[in-house]
Amino acid sequence: MIRAIRVWIQKWLNREIDRSIILVQWNDVIIVRFGLVSAFALLLGLVSFIAVFRGIGISREAMRNLLIFSPLNLIFFSFVQGMIFSRGAARERFRNISFGFFGGIAGVFLTFLFASLYYGLNLYLMLDVSVLLAAFIHSYARTACINYGCCHGKERVSTEDSLHMIYKQSMAKAVRISFMANRPLYPVQFYESVGCFAIGLVLLAIALFWHKTGLMLGTYLMLYGSLRFFCEFYRGEAERRTIGSLTVYQWICLALILVGVGVAFTAIVQSVPGKISISKESLLEPLQYLPFLIFMPFVILFFYGFHYRTVGKWR
Repeated sequence: MIRAIRVWIQKWLNREIDRSIILVQWNDVIIVRFGLVSAFALLLGLVSFIAVFRGIGISREAMRNLLIFSPLNLIFFSFVQGMIFSRGAARERFRNISFGFFGGIAGVFLTFLFASLYYGLNLYLMLDVSVLLAAFIHSYARTACINYGCCHGKERVSTEDSLHMIYKQSMAKAVRISFMANRPLYPVQFYESVGCFAIGLVLLAIALFWHKTGLMLGTYLMLYGSLRFFCEFYRGEAERRTIGSLTVYQWICLALILVGVGVAFTAIVQSVPGKISISKESLLEPLQYLPFLIFMPFVILFFYGFHYRTVGKWR
């Protein structure tokens, strides 16, 4: 049974890797499949966020502003992270398309923080709901990296009865940046996708049976920090930076774990019940925001999917 599952997963990985990275091309304008998956992930996220956020009492005005500025800050801060941690001259780093997960999360957090102060919202409750939904959305969005070849693993010595990924397309980031064509790599993108889904299940159980305001946030920071920390040992991007024996991202993960422990401990000690309610009315709320649901995924598709002349370049 386990072997059959492993074989099925390996076939799925091979199929995703072999699919064309380019979704559509008009002359010099290229749209990559990564952008489409990211746009659809955002659409799923926005629909679920609207239903749940309206269910916990966030006003429509606040919701509209969150729908605008959360995706924009996600894009901007993830790009800033890509600029900071990429190698090469500043102009070349700007031309190369690179985004970072932690930067995007920081952008969304700052948006929520400002909204909570401006509208008098419960920040902890907002973040509790957000990490629950984000864990599942991130699980899906991470699969885009499998085809695109970013966030890839290091070379695997033995592939016998072990999951692996072999990139052959010259446009895959594992090939054009890390020069790891035709080498079996650890499928760390798949590991993280499965791990995020498992984290989502844990958070869902907390929400259903033992929700204290801040507990889901603290649990997410601890679990995702641990997941990413261990995945980093198997990642093999050429552009990774280290401080001592750990990567920069591992140090960030350790900080997240410590913050998560503090947040979760505080939530348990204070034991403030957090009410997350979804009604029939709140499930219909996304219909009130159709212009945002149509426009913002196209914004994500443009920034995450648009390339010019060659994959990996804006101009």
